[in-house]
Amino acid sequence: MVQPPSRAPIAPVYDLVVIGASAGGIEALSALVATLPPDFAVPVVIAQHLDPDHLSHLGEILARRTPLAVHTVVEQEPLQPGGIYVVPADRDVEITDGHVSLRRPSGKRPTPSVNRLFSSAARTHGERLIGVILTGAGTDGAAGARDVKASGGMVIIENPATAAYPSMPQSLASNTVDLIVDIGQIGTLLGEIVTGVYAPAPAEATGVLPQLLAQVREHSGIDFATYKTPTILRRLQRRLAATRTDTLATYLDYLREHPEEYALLVASFLINVTEFFRDADLFTALRTHVLPDLLSHTRQKNPQQIRCWSAGCATGEEAYSLAMLFMDVLGDEVASLPLRIFATDVDAESIAFARRGIYPPNALAKVPPALVARCFVFRDGAYEVTTAVRQMIIFGQHDLAQRAPFPYIDLVLCRNVLIYFTPELQRRALQLFAFALRDGGYLALGKAETTQAWGTAFVPVQAPLKLYRRQGERVLVPPTVLLRPPPPPLVRAIPHQAQVPTSMLLMRTPSLSERVGTLLMQLPIGVVVVDRHYDIQAMNRAAQEFLGIFRPALGEDVLHLLTTIPVAPVRALIDSAFRQQAVSPEMQVTTLLDDQRYLQFTAAAHLAEGAANGSDQVLIQISDVTARVQATETQETQRRQNSTNTPAPPLLLSDQQRAWELERLQLRAENTRLVNHSAHLISINHTLVVANQELAQSNLALTGLNEDVLVRNEELQAAAEEIKSLNEELQATNEELETLNEEQEATVEELRTTNDDLIIRTIEVQTLAAAREQQRQISDAKAAELETIVHSIGDALLVMDAHGAVVVTNDAYLTLFGQTQWEVGAEDEDGHPLPPERLPHHLAATGQPFRMTFTLPYAQGERRYYEAAGEPIHAGTALQGSVVTIRDITDRNLRRLQDTFLALASHELRSPVTTILMSTQLLQRKLPQDASALTPLIVVIHRQTRHLQRLIDDLADVGRLNTGKLHLTMAQVDLCEIARLAQEGAMLAAPIPPIIVDASATVLIRGDAVRLEQIMMNLLTNARRYAAVSPQILLRVARFGDEAEVQVQDHGPGIAHADQLSIFQQFSQITQNVPSTRMGLGLGLFIVHELVVAHGGTIQVHSSLGEGATFTMRFPLFAANA
Repeated sequence: MVQPPSRAPIAPVYDLVVIGASAGGIEALSALVATLPPDFAVPVVIAQHLDPDHLSHLGEILARRTPLAVHTVVEQEPLQPGGIYVVPADRDVEITDGHVSLRRPSGKRPTPSVNRLFSSAARTHGERLIGVILTGAGTDGAAGARDVKASGGMVIIENPATAAYPSMPQSLASNTVDLIVDIGQIGTLLGEIVTGVYAPAPAEATGVLPQLLAQVREHSGIDFATYKTPTILRRLQRRLAATRTDTLATYLDYLREHPEEYALLVASFLINVTEFFRDADLFTALRTHVLPDLLSHTRQKNPQQIRCWSAGCATGEEAYSLAMLFMDVLGDEVASLPLRIFATDVDAESIAFARRGIYPPNALAKVPPALVARCFVFRDGAYEVTTAVRQMIIFGQHDLAQRAPFPYIDLVLCRNVLIYFTPELQRRALQLFAFALRDGGYLALGKAETTQAWGTAFVPVQAPLKLYRRQGERVLVPPTVLLRPPPPPLVRAIPHQAQVPTSMLLMRTPSLSERVGTLLMQLPIGVVVVDRHYDIQAMNRAAQEFLGIFRPALGEDVLHLLTTIPVAPVRALIDSAFRQQAVSPEMQVTTLLDDQRYLQFTAAAHLAEGAANGSDQVLIQISDVTARVQATETQETQRRQNSTNTPAPPLLLSDQQRAWELERLQLRAENTRLVNHSAHLISINHTLVVANQELAQSNLALTGLNEDVLVRNEELQAAAEEIKSLNEELQATNEELETLNEEQEATVEELRTTNDDLIIRTIEVQTLAAAREQQRQISDAKAAELETIVHSIGDALLVMDAHGAVVVTNDAYLTLFGQTQWEVGAEDEDGHPLPPERLPHHLAATGQPFRMTFTLPYAQGERRYYEAAGEPIHAGTALQGSVVTIRDITDRNLRRLQDTFLALASHELRSPVTTILMSTQLLQRKLPQDASALTPLIVVIHRQTRHLQRLIDDLADVGRLNTGKLHLTMAQVDLCEIARLAQEGAMLAAPIPPIIVDASATVLIRGDAVRLEQIMMNLLTNARRYAAVSPQILLRVARFGDEAEVQVQDHGPGIAHADQLSIFQQFSQITQNVPSTRMGLGLGLFIVHELVVAHGGTIQVHSSLGEGATFTMRFPLFAANA
């Protein structure tokens, strides 16, 4: 047994699991949910047939078997991952929009309906759905499972061989079922499937997948490389789950070891799910619109014939539906109007099924009763298509990717086939249909098709139904190229043994299975193993002799090979074994081998154990009982002779008695003669029946062969049409070439005489072309450079044409204004709204240069100022457009207003402050000696006035710095001397804390002594203000390489990092641990920074909270000291 894979699971690849069960379902459901993993990631909805008159405890029973949450649905509930939803007995259930919803049942049938649940889930979840059918009586779920399969979902059934009631799982068609699993393994397998354990890895899709598809083509002749890769990978996942292989590489090895798996893989690739009258609205359109038009066209042409093509017909339901539709529309005229329907599919097994034309009763659910009565015959529990319908259709194997189309077709049906093709194969298929259809013919695609009708060859008739009509001339199809002939179709035969060297065979002891096989071949009893398709899986020599089969027949239909045995009893025997899942009643068949004796057989059918993948097989035993029957006949003959020869007792009889006795003997003799004659007639009749059955089988084989020949003939005719069309085109082309050749011969002399000139001109043209190419490259480079320059300009730039439309903008323009109507609300500098003719766009359209200032509204009621300048672009005298630049000058205006205010304020305040200072000085000198009480007040006034004067000086300096009017008197100065002067000035103002100067050497720089002293005074004053608790302030002057370094260091509270980032900006203030009475305007350090920069120096601050602050300035040394 193959062990399940151990690869780590990935995200769920399925969204929902729906389960249907009936009789015996509680035990099966309990076993299933008990094996679901605790982390099962998708919801599960269960519909089990229950008695509506009794309260169900199914939810409680299941809740005791699993750790997953079990819910009994009340009305409507959302589907939650890992939840199990049980449907009550008296309601139906549907899946709608992520919810499980109860519905009232319709009609008298078991509830809840499994079909209704499966069909609704298929509509909402499609290929991400898993449907599971468990034990139960009846056929509920068969139609729903077909819908699940048709939508791309997965269908799993409980193994009928072990199910308590196998009718429900057995009611599903074999092409609907993906996996047949024992009930104890379904839960575990579901957990592995939904988490994608068996999903092929993406890397394998490009590596191993092409090798695998090549192997499939070698065995089946079908090239699936032209099918969509996601579809192929989804189908492969199901076979990986069935074989319990976790990678494509492992599965490829499995294929090599189990060749019979190729047939199952191909079957999973080919989705042969269809039904009678599928998509009723399309068949309504065919009845009301298409068929009347086809009939009208056909009656006007000669010869009269309707030709249709059902491409991808699967098991034949669509083709038979079309034939029944024609019969219903034509009525009695159907016999007189020739109708030919080509029904093709790439799957040989599906074509063989369609040719038989036998369907179970549930497959005819959508066929109107009148058509069922007219077009089908009920026989042996199934419906068989009548001969009249069957004769309309020609079935054949056909690959759209490799075969030629059928010509002169009136209607093509190809529904839900192209969705599995790659775009290239879709295009080729539509080209085939465009060639096959006559002008005015119809093409019907499936609703699920995402491709559109190819080119201009088709026009929609009813677009929602994907119904198109062919128009125009026929288009030639690119010739089909086969790399190699396709191999014969797959047969379900016993896998062959791998070849072993002869030396190893001589040394190896035969295995038990080989000895059993040898014994089986030598048994006098015939043994035959067949599958559900009546195909031979194994057969010994005795069976070959009894059945008259003297050639290899593995994989062939045993019923078609019977020559001396009636087919109907053998078919009934096999069907009975499959149906009853047990040993069939013995059947005795008598066959006449020659004129002298009869050969009688007794056959018993058994279900074969260990059938691979759950596909049932039947074992038939055949015994020669001729001797036993002849002995019985001999005993019966002797008994009759003894009874006839026994002398009568010596009685004296009268004449009348003798007459009666004579008459009795004559009657007995006549009766014996009649019995013998009747037996002879029975024998003759039996011989005729056998011959008739053989003739029927031969006729069926000839019908299939004839259809294949017709299909090939149609393809050859189509190929001939292509060749004829190509030949006509080639002939026309040849005539044109001959005419051109004559013209060329007439002008060859002229060409020779001008050849030299042409060479010279060619050289000139090449030179000119090279120059133009070089110029174009230069022009492209210049254009790219210009575009880079335009986008790198900081101002908003827009280029307008002569009509005022914007043609080019740069990044700055988009950053400022975006794509909006930014001119709304524009005003001039004085706050007056700008009329439209004064806006920049309209001024630029006049072709005159302009310059203007305007404002636009901004956030929170603010306005921003802009300056726009425009210049026209002329080409000669014609105006080509204009270039407009727009600059945001809001900050510049604010700075201008600020500088104006500072200059005005400093000028207006300086005069009164000077007057106040002079007055206080005069007042101090003229105070009498006893005015000691007034002296402190006058000192305070004097000190505060001096402080105000310094503030005014700072404002004046800021104004000069901003306007560039600050004048420096540059000369050679000694920084050490200036440091001592600054110390004295600062100590006079306040002696505490003390200022220590460390300046032992002379340090000369080029600078303004007054401004340098101002720099140091500002830093010292600033340190004393903000570091009043510092024990001392250090002023250090020293050399630092080729620069002079000045440091002012305090031991105060320090400066926060956030304040250090803006400390040299205007009006920046430090508020921590500083009384409001000591705070200034925040201009001192700004002035210091600007004065240091004006001297060519730099200034930095280094500080941490609680550790003081150090301001470091560096200036270039005087050249003589450098």
